[in-house]
Amino acid sequence: MITSNGSSPTHRNCFDLVRHFAAFMVLFSHHFALSGMTEPSFIGMHSLGGLAVVIFFSISGYLVTKSFVRSANFYDYLEKRARRIFPGLIACSAVVVFVVIPFYVELGYFDYLSEERTWKTFLSASMLLGIRYAGIFSDFIYSGTINGSLWTLPIEFLCYLIVGVALVFSRTVKAPLALFVVSFVGMLVVRESSISYTFYAISLERLMMFLLVFSLGGLLALTESIWTGKASRIYLILASLAVLFVFKGRPEMMVLGNMAICAIVIVFCTSFSENLIAGRFDVSYGVYIYAFPVQQLVINNFRYGLYSEMALSALFTLVLAIASWLFVEKPMLKRSKG
Repeated sequence: MITSNGSSPTHRNCFDLVRHFAAFMVLFSHHFALSGMTEPSFIGMHSLGGLAVVIFFSISGYLVTKSFVRSANFYDYLEKRARRIFPGLIACSAVVVFVVIPFYVELGYFDYLSEERTWKTFLSASMLLGIRYAGIFSDFIYSGTINGSLWTLPIEFLCYLIVGVALVFSRTVKAPLALFVVSFVGMLVVRESSISYTFYAISLERLMMFLLVFSLGGLLALTESIWTGKASRIYLILASLAVLFVFKGRPEMMVLGNMAICAIVIVFCTSFSENLIAGRFDVSYGVYIYAFPVQQLVINNFRYGLYSEMALSALFTLVLAIASWLFVEKPMLKRSKG
């Protein structure tokens, strides 16, 4: 059996706790931007929200690779991945398109439902293309953006596909190693040549950057026996911290710095266990996909001050995330084999 995070229920770690922390870190960081302020940054490299996304991809790379190794075949693996992303996303898209947007259009509700672009908006969002509806939130502080967090989902699902296909050919360290080398070189080439190419809402640079940490997470998953000792873990942490210190402010940070963050996250998560969550629930995905539209509505309809609005947004988001987990995500995951 595979838990919602892709790990064995007997495997002791703190991935669940860190992932939930990262989800709320995105909420915290975005609240500044959505309020017209500058987002807090991590050593000038990422916003805290950007750092959280690197953490997500690092953890996903590690857990998804382990999940594939335990899966019966590629179809079994892909079904589990689809059940993890799409039910919650489709439900969130429905809430935004059929509940939130109607309050901001001049049409009557049934006229709104009869419009072609209403259903196109819903289907596009459900197909990982984001939620776009012209004129919505145009007078908000952070205008025109309905759910800015969804841009990572097509990249994550593509990483699932790429890693899965690679592991079909070899369920050994060769697969993530090859992807790591390709993404490392690809990141260098893209940044050096300033190549700008986007397909299916995925820019080539972002794909290379996140595939880099995703594949490194997978590489660490399949080489765990090598670095699992206490001394090796300490060396990995110290080397990663040294990279962050030495290359701070340099362009190499977007490559080496992300690798260092990935290594720190994986080593930390596999070094400690927690009993607070421990596979019992997972509202992190719900927090991630609902926070942005909730914050947009709270910030622009209340005037309680930054941190009061942030707390209120977190509360509303948590309620929606719990509902998503209990009534959408958990039932679908239970139907997944393995």
